[in-house]
Amino acid sequence: MKKFSILIFVSIFSLFLVDNFIHFYPQHLPKKFINFLTHKAQSRAKLNNPELSKYIYEDFIFYAKPNTKFYREDGTHFQSDENGYISNNNDFNKGEEVDILVIGDSFTYELVKNLRTKLSNQISIYNIGFAGQGIYHWKYQYKRFLKINNLKKPELVLINYYEGNDLLETERALIFNNMGYKNSAFYPTNQYFNLNKFKRKISYFNEIKSIAGNLLFLTSSKFKKKKDFNCK
Repeated sequence: MKKFSILIFVSIFSLFLVDNFIHFYPQHLPKKFINFLTHKAQSRAKLNNPELSKYIYEDFIFYAKPNTKFYREDGTHFQSDENGYISNNNDFNKGEEVDILVIGDSFTYELVKNLRTKLSNQISIYNIGFAGQGIYHWKYQYKRFLKINNLKKPELVLINYYEGNDLLETERALIFNNMGYKNSAFYPTNQYFNLNKFKRKISYFNEIKSIAGNLLFLTSSKFKKKKDFNCK
């Protein structure tokens, strides 16, 4: 009985060590495996291995890697420019004044497209709005634009505010920044994110539970699809 108890203790403690190794050093794992981990572990992996993400993460903001394609569900795609923004390089020459600078979240993509159809071709429009970022982030994106453009300010700044989630995204960003996580890789865009789990300094089998949960969901989804197919 004593040997059995020791075996159980050693097994649990070994799992605890493995769980925390995964939690703190996720960049050593295969890319597909990392997608099954908790948000905190995935964030660490992105910071330690930039090749894992299509984005560049800085303090307070993130943006796309240059010339990166993002595909929609319908098969169409949009592409980032050399600065990592979803805009049009033809409308931006470094060091020259931009007529209209658009700031906001993903809604700016369509806004800019509509503006181009209604305004004169001689009016330059540049978009630095990016998905998943709220009011708090906009000033940092603006500062980055000024740095890119040799401090040349735009003629007009158009702010695209979305009341659906811009305040919520700002609130989450402030919470994480006040906790000391200033790098945007840690910032969750999911409004239902569990903040209490994120606050923990070490992992109490959170990675193992996350892996098991994702594998179970993946398996059940495949089984459901196969069952639905056989019923047709």
